[in-house]
Amino acid sequence: MMLTGIMIPTLSKMLYLIYFATIIAAINTEKLQDDSKSEVEPTPNLYTNITFGEEMVNGTATLAKDEDDIEKALKTNLQSKEEYSQLLEKAINSIHSSESDLDDFLNALSDLELKELLEAANESKENYDGDIDLSREQIIKLIRLLELLESSKEIKLSGSINNVEMHSQEEKVVEEELVEHKPIENKMKEIKQKHERVQDPAKHRVKRKMLRRFKSNETWTFPINYYISPGFFFSNAKKLIRDNLQVWEDQTCASFNEVFLPTKSPGIIFKNGKGCNSITGKTSEVAMREIVLELPNCFLPGTIQHEIGHALGLVHEHARPDRDSYVTIYNSRILPGANVNYVSFNWFESLTENVEYDYTSAMQYGGTHMGNREGTVVMKAKFEEYQKTMGQRMGLSFLDVKIFNYQYCRERCPGYDTLEWSECQHGGYRNPLNCSVCRCIDGWSGAKCENLEPSSEGVTPHLRKRQTISNAVCGGTFSADPSSKSLLSPGYPLPGYKRHATCTWLLQAPFGRRVSARVVGDFETACSVVNSTICDHDWFEIRYTNLGYPGPRFCCTEGPNKAFVSIGNEMMIILKSNNVFVGKGKRTGFKLEYSSIEGDGVVPCKALKLKNVDNSQQKWRQGIYKKLSIPWNSKPVYKHIIEPLFLYHRSGTWLFGAVVGGVSAGMKVLSNAASPDKVTETWKSFSSGNWISEPRLSLTCDDICDSIWLSGISKQSTYGYLNGAYALFQMDNNGAPVYKKRTSSNGDVTLSMIGRNKWQFKSDSHTLVSPFITTETNPAKIPNAWLIGNKKIKIECYFGTIPCDSILVTGIKNYQSLRNGLYFLEGSLFNGRPVYTHETGKHFMYYGIFGEGIRYWFIGRDMKGSVGVRVSDTAMVPENIMADTWELFDGINLQWKTVKTVSADCVNLDITPCQKLFISGSALQRARQGVYVLRAGSLNHRPVYMHESGDSFLYISSNVDGWAIGPAIGGSSFGAYVRDRAILPYDVTSTWKMFNGFGFVDDSKWTVVCFKAPTPCAKILFGSSPSQTARQGLYFLEPKTFNHRPVYKHEFGDDYMFYSASSGMWFIGSSIGTSLVGIYRNTRLPTPQAIGTPWSVFAGRSWSLAPTLKAKCITGRTSCRRLLVSGFGGTRAQFNGQYAITGSVFNYRASYKHTSRRLYMYYKFGHWLIGTILNGNSASSDLLIDKMLFP
Repeated sequence: MMLTGIMIPTLSKMLYLIYFATIIAAINTEKLQDDSKSEVEPTPNLYTNITFGEEMVNGTATLAKDEDDIEKALKTNLQSKEEYSQLLEKAINSIHSSESDLDDFLNALSDLELKELLEAANESKENYDGDIDLSREQIIKLIRLLELLESSKEIKLSGSINNVEMHSQEEKVVEEELVEHKPIENKMKEIKQKHERVQDPAKHRVKRKMLRRFKSNETWTFPINYYISPGFFFSNAKKLIRDNLQVWEDQTCASFNEVFLPTKSPGIIFKNGKGCNSITGKTSEVAMREIVLELPNCFLPGTIQHEIGHALGLVHEHARPDRDSYVTIYNSRILPGANVNYVSFNWFESLTENVEYDYTSAMQYGGTHMGNREGTVVMKAKFEEYQKTMGQRMGLSFLDVKIFNYQYCRERCPGYDTLEWSECQHGGYRNPLNCSVCRCIDGWSGAKCENLEPSSEGVTPHLRKRQTISNAVCGGTFSADPSSKSLLSPGYPLPGYKRHATCTWLLQAPFGRRVSARVVGDFETACSVVNSTICDHDWFEIRYTNLGYPGPRFCCTEGPNKAFVSIGNEMMIILKSNNVFVGKGKRTGFKLEYSSIEGDGVVPCKALKLKNVDNSQQKWRQGIYKKLSIPWNSKPVYKHIIEPLFLYHRSGTWLFGAVVGGVSAGMKVLSNAASPDKVTETWKSFSSGNWISEPRLSLTCDDICDSIWLSGISKQSTYGYLNGAYALFQMDNNGAPVYKKRTSSNGDVTLSMIGRNKWQFKSDSHTLVSPFITTETNPAKIPNAWLIGNKKIKIECYFGTIPCDSILVTGIKNYQSLRNGLYFLEGSLFNGRPVYTHETGKHFMYYGIFGEGIRYWFIGRDMKGSVGVRVSDTAMVPENIMADTWELFDGINLQWKTVKTVSADCVNLDITPCQKLFISGSALQRARQGVYVLRAGSLNHRPVYMHESGDSFLYISSNVDGWAIGPAIGGSSFGAYVRDRAILPYDVTSTWKMFNGFGFVDDSKWTVVCFKAPTPCAKILFGSSPSQTARQGLYFLEPKTFNHRPVYKHEFGDDYMFYSASSGMWFIGSSIGTSLVGIYRNTRLPTPQAIGTPWSVFAGRSWSLAPTLKAKCITGRTSCRRLLVSGFGGTRAQFNGQYAITGSVFNYRASYKHTSRRLYMYYKFGHWLIGTILNGNSASSDLLIDKMLFP
């Protein structure tokens, strides 16, 4: 029973599927720290969306479980318990202890104790029906589940069912109802405690049929120790185990070492028990894991190899994410509770590695497996002739072994880092056990799989009646011509072929013609049981589409009932007889009539290149498509080498869609051309609800990528500039591509082939020639290991634009805000897109393929599915994301919430920051306001500024995940901060927080701007107040500045107006920088004229506010020509009257003469005076106490 690489019991299997998915989402939380507070950041697992298999019923989709039934069952089975056993308490304690304590507990956990834990969740291990036992991760999740149940009042299923989003990129293109998978997104609500535990996602994801490996400790190292328990008291049982381990050793780089006592190290224990089951992959560093083999039912070679395959990491073939293109699952026909065995992995969990679906896999279920009635078909091959090919248990298939070798043995051959080898024919690959030859599929042999496999007539059977046919030979090459010929299996029809026979025939027609063949007359092979639904004993196989791919198999009395026509000019026939089962029925064999027929002259391309798609919503479909082995509707099928996209023909239309034969597509063309590259009509693409023409679309026979991606070299290395995207520049005279990229430091870099046998990188700084010789003219297919600067490089196809080196993500709010910040381009591609690492190293931005039509850019703490931010978009690079709605995971309510504030933009880290900043705000943290000056160097890729006082610094802080102002660069103490990772502090958009003595509070007035000192006034008039009158008056700008601000000198030269950075005040005193002053203003504003009231003045013994004091800028105001003075009484009434301006100027001010008396108005001694003598002394004047420039 399988769910994302683990097994669950049969009782309430669908329920387990739901509540495990719920628990994964609930407890995947991430604790992120800063010095001011701790914040729990919930991080969900991607796999909260579980897709259930569906059955077509009159064009509609029926879920395997009714929503009400699920919720009712959930409430029935998930009841909080008041008391737990000591075992449960010990189990809960273990998951909160050290890793070693946890491993000790799990290692000591017996089957009986595990049964008790399962029963605590109303489950029983006795009901296990699958062949994979509980893994370490599943037991831990079970314990966490029980802990949650203890601390929860209620766990509730939301019941929401949402259709799969197609992103407005696909539409039905034929008149049939589109059936979509409907994921159920589970939620858990009303959990008492806040779950702060960090739960890593399940480590054991799959890569095609292999578990996806992210850490070295999740990978087996060879030899693997194994122990056979004394329960196998029959020596033959032990021999069979050893023999089938040897099968793995003979075909792969795996090796095994028998030990005679269990060890506390990774290994396998073979145990006699109930059923046939196994762990999935390596799950512990400190314990051996069990493979249970029940005597005698599990002791068939294929079954033992199957369970060993699980232990090594293989999962079931029909769980592949592309299985819907190959099989149809009928959930209503499956044994109640067993539906989960047919749940497929999604594309994020599982990659196919471009190895095709394998109907012959030992990991593939048969068509009637787990049916609710005897003989009921629960899984049907979409390519119907493969129906009885599924489910064989004779042993490992060629592709089973191939995928294991690709994963574990790719670097086994010295000088190579892949087993792909273009010289291998017919689907072969470099043999990791003999690197000079290819490993071949059955039917082929030779160093390069160029020869027919030698045939063997087998052992003479017990004769009932002997009859000899003269032309019945076991294997060989035969020519096909227009006249019909017959091919008979040896001994046909009586006495029949011999046991253990293996016969391979190759039928060849002249080039340009095809082979047509049909089985006629009696047909029968031996079967394991009468009328077996699986060809698992003897079979007849016909390969007519690809001689390097398994063909459909026929057996028992059901021979093929149609004529087969080869795709090319060759066809292969295989007769295979085995000795695993006691055969039933006759070994009649077959009679085949064959001939050559006229071909249509079209040989399908092995690969197609799609480019020049104008519709931005469909550009992601561009790239290289590889031809698959099985045609659909008699026309070739192609699959994108990265994306889960297929190109196929249906109902007179060529389509680009997610499922072969599906009705949804993103691009289409109405054409019956024999292959898509022969289409002459105009393609159309789907865009925002409409089909638009694609007149420039190009689809050609080609496997040369228009761009390649190089990775593997350290960015700090001398050769780090070689990493990244290269564009196809031209094809050289020998047909090899030439690629170029432009760098800022090393000029153009060219990758080209030299001398027809080596590759070379050439730049302004370096010429690097490959140390190996190769004839491979496609750099993305070079099998050799190429080291540059002691680092192994990787070259792969890339179909996007040149990405930015740095991306700034902003606008993520609340519980996911820590994921804002700078992301740097790193490493190789993931799902064809570049990967970015957060500046803290704690988060990754990458592209994930979740399901058919479901694709996201994710931001998460790893690349295994734990994400907190996602956006549905197929952009090739994050800066081209067009979607305006992002989603943030709310770990408290366990749901995704949409926001429209997030953006991902290219940033240039070479930008020159402002030399000075000016910070202002409210009264809080006033001492840290003012001018900040840029310092040399940087911190966390951002500038550092020092306060004008030298007491504070502005820097990016990992403690607060944003900008902070504190007494030391990078320190953990600060008085102001903002959780915003803008590249420059004046680009911050979030609200700053100030420390008020008790905690941090928002300050919406806090602003940071580039400081460019305003042009100061040449003259300032300062007044008026009855105190400190001598320091009032006119001030003139000095040529020098002090603390980044202007300095003014009083008109009489006795005082200065200046700014003190240490105190954050404007002063008026007798010297610049003095602390003995008579007037001050507590402000850090850049100029005195910008300062409002009140100033403070020293009134002899104390300071007092002077609300009327003010500094005014004098900008060339013209003096009045005539003044009217009034208001004087008594003896001073003579001062009233009109005064006219004179030509005399005293102390920078105009003078005036009374129009009818000998009286003058002039400025002297800091006052305006009226007297009988122009510019006389105050003794002869009545004075107007005022410092104003104009009277």
